[in-house]
Amino acid sequence: MAISCFKKAISCFKNKNKGDSQDYDPTIHLNSLQDYIPKRLDEQTRWYDKKANENKEELSRAQGWTVIFSLFISSLSIISLVVPSFYANILTVTTGILGTAIISIETWTRMKKTEEIQRNYRQTCEKLKQEKLLYQSENEPYNKSSDEENLKLLVRRCESIMSYEQGIWAQLKEN
Repeated sequence: MAISCFKKAISCFKNKNKGDSQDYDPTIHLNSLQDYIPKRLDEQTRWYDKKANENKEELSRAQGWTVIFSLFISSLSIISLVVPSFYANILTVTTGILGTAIISIETWTRMKKTEEIQRNYRQTCEKLKQEKLLYQSENEPYNKSSDEENLKLLVRRCESIMSYEQGIWAQLKEN
């Protein structure tokens, strides 16, 4: 059982990182269960952390531009009341363009599901960190068996967490 789980971990490692050429290193192989923590678990935790941060930054930029454009629209609407009609028409067109930009930004972030994906990556990262901490501190459920059995349990639990995340990611991308 643990060997098949270990083989699945190797397969997932190779497949998960193929699309991200900076993170994928085909020379890394898991030769033993002892390699699992540094070469699989730590690597995946860093990957999820990096992707969560990237999505959070993208969402923050989009929200920032939305706020700036909204403030411009409010200001331009007020200014258009006190300027001659020629300039008021220009301000009206500019307001329309900024409104379109806001709608485009909001639609883009919703279509990409940036917030949901960021939240999913962050939760997965934190769950993996928690499992590693439980394992290293020999807390429940890693306090009842031998070191090898505990490591096998860690592999099963962490692979389950990553598999679950991949299912959610695929579902989010599908919808």
